[in-house]
Amino acid sequence: MVDWRDKAACAECDDPEIFFEGGVSSASSRFCQRCEARTDCLDFAIKNAIDYGVWGGKFPHERLNESDPPSPQ
Repeated sequence: MVDWRDKAACAECDDPEIFFEGGVSSASSRFCQRCEARTDCLDFAIKNAIDYGVWGGKFPHERLNESDPPSPQ
């Protein structure tokens, strides 16, 4: 079985700092918008209460109100 992280567009990024607070959100969103693993990524961050970085195209403050994982697109 292929792990969602193997399909993540961010794995191709040369500068992982763009996915953390202070990073360029437009740059990270370019990766997330085209990522086929975005839903799984966001689900992972929510289920594991990850409070740092961009996951599934959302910064931590954007994930606070997510009570349920997103449904697949």
